[in-house]
Amino acid sequence: MQYARSPRCLYIVVLVIVGLLGTLSARSFAATTDAQKALDDNPKDATARVDLIQSDINGGNYTAAERLADDGVKLLPSAAALWSARGAAYFNDGVAKRSSGSPSVDELKIAAESYDQALKLDAHTVPVAEASAAFAQYGLVLSQQQQFAQCLVYADKATTINSQAWQYAMLKGDCESGLGHYQAALADYQTAQRADDKSNAMVSARLLAAMGNAQLKTGDVPGGLQSLNKAAATDPKSPFAYQTLYAYYTSTSAPDMPKALDALQHLADLEPGDASVQITIGNLYLRESKLDLANAAFSKAMQIDPKNADAQFGFAELAAAQYDMKSADAALGKAIQMNPGDASFYQASMAQLLLSIPASSQLRSSHPTTTPGATASYTATSEQAVQAQKYADAATRADPSDGTAWYWLGVSYAQEGRKDMAGASLRKAQQIFGSKSCVDIHFANRAAGTSCLDYQKMMLAQANAAYTQLNDTNATLMGTNGIGGGTGKSIDTNGDMPH
Repeated sequence: MQYARSPRCLYIVVLVIVGLLGTLSARSFAATTDAQKALDDNPKDATARVDLIQSDINGGNYTAAERLADDGVKLLPSAAALWSARGAAYFNDGVAKRSSGSPSVDELKIAAESYDQALKLDAHTVPVAEASAAFAQYGLVLSQQQQFAQCLVYADKATTINSQAWQYAMLKGDCESGLGHYQAALADYQTAQRADDKSNAMVSARLLAAMGNAQLKTGDVPGGLQSLNKAAATDPKSPFAYQTLYAYYTSTSAPDMPKALDALQHLADLEPGDASVQITIGNLYLRESKLDLANAAFSKAMQIDPKNADAQFGFAELAAAQYDMKSADAALGKAIQMNPGDASFYQASMAQLLLSIPASSQLRSSHPTTTPGATASYTATSEQAVQAQKYADAATRADPSDGTAWYWLGVSYAQEGRKDMAGASLRKAQQIFGSKSCVDIHFANRAAGTSCLDYQKMMLAQANAAYTQLNDTNATLMGTNGIGGGTGKSIDTNGDMPH
């Protein structure tokens, strides 16, 4: 597996939420005063409390509305109207914060849970448009966080109570795609497409691109490519079809780099100010050992965004590909300084690169080793393996939950012939990749064309194969017969961690 970083918007979720903000009608000052007096006289007057909550929402005073609603559901936990009003207060607050760029996860979560409780108590008190929009908005947030199982729960709630809103069916398909349930996703995308009123070309193009991706994932390559071509024709300025095509052409068993680069060039033309597209172009050229072209792409990315850490890291990769480790370390240090949060990603990627690039004949050791997952049967020297082990070890220290870092640490130890340490590292990778929740999200967010769980599933299979072959006494160390051999005792489940 050759890792490739994705464009910033590789597979953006675009969702038009219908009926978002409150339908609560304005009330006169006198009516509000009467409601306040009634509530002062009787704090359990649900009607008066709902009136005041609605008045505060209309005035944009969401904090006051939320406080009134919170107090109300504590006093009257079985009052469906209060739970519904609470949902409206938090939902309007969450949408307002989201539109201004502020975090809104907590507000949207409370809104969705409040509407859910209101529906359980008395569905007749709940406005369908607002409740379904709240479920969909929270589902969208969960989708963007790659929490696809929970996303599906709320997308399903939205479509159940409001089947006419086809955008919610599209969101449900996105959640299912994230879980790898592509057949179910395809059915939901097709439902959405049949109801699409074609009023928004960008959203229609996004839907067609998502449907095309699901078709490709289920093996319908002609249908998938047809949908993607239709997406590009529906909105020539939309990036979604090209993002999906790039992902497809780089993720096949025999990657088609010319077509992947063609898709990326379309993206570059559509988004000339997006440095991440140039970075991805640079990485594809790096995979093809076209270092001059890779350097040009990374340089262009730096011109677009001089503070872009990924572009700076591209220069570290270029230096490492030429085994200029002094320059590589200097560029890597600058990248980590620019973006400390990506330290483990950068370090692990350096390890992978060193274990995947071809070594010159004069540098090869007497025991060359083949890297699993490389796009070609390149061999790494013992010196390269040691350097890779140094980077992978640093990556696991920067983020102990980074399964990709543990995997490449295991590979580097195996190539050094340190079987015990290799086994322990691969076991750690297996534990991380075996999680049913999205654990290795740091790497998965950057993996081309795959969800977090898909990425973990793919890497788990790779780690399992590496560990099994490591203990195959008939295999040569990281050779063409698999990963195995070397010196040292057999690895068992209680093997010590490298650190």
